[in-house]
Amino acid sequence: MLIKTKEIIAKLSLPVPEEPGDSPFQPPGITSGYLKYGLYSRRTIFFHAFYKAYDLEAFKADIRNARILADILTHLLKYFIPNPAAWTIITTPKRAHTERLGYHFASEVLKITSSETGITFLEDVIGAKDKNKIEPVFFQLKPIPTKTNLIIFDDIFTTGKTIYATLDVLKQNPENNLQRTNPLIIIAVNNN
Repeated sequence: MLIKTKEIIAKLSLPVPEEPGDSPFQPPGITSGYLKYGLYSRRTIFFHAFYKAYDLEAFKADIRNARILADILTHLLKYFIPNPAAWTIITTPKRAHTERLGYHFASEVLKITSSETGITFLEDVIGAKDKNKIEPVFFQLKPIPTKTNLIIFDDIFTTGKTIYATLDVLKQNPENNLQRTNPLIIIAVNNN
């Protein structure tokens, strides 16, 4: 672990309900003590994850919960990144949840985070040919600015296929200049 969870939590000002169930930020299935930060590895990548929840569908179905993750992500990035203007953050492709919910949860998190950190958020950099989660096929829609450090954000990590497919697409395009450097990978929910 690179930093202690308490160091991030201490900087957050999340509402504390007077009685259980009073908070709009606690949909059914979210348990107390769910915040945990760590540096993890899966096969060939390392990623930062900072949240653990149990009913993820209910959590993502309430757009107000994007503020919870954005606050944590903002403080995490401020902790690690001294020069935010030199960084760009993107998400993995928008897929099934966007149509059903009417918004892309990860993008909502990053809109808030970008405004509070000064890190550039590029929306819709990577697209998906279909909604296949087993064998995803992605493609690049927009260029990444040259001479920028890249952060890839995903709101959930289960098998890693989305992140790996995103990395493959980005590394195959020589204009991205990622053959020799690895982006910083940050996951909101490590679902393992």
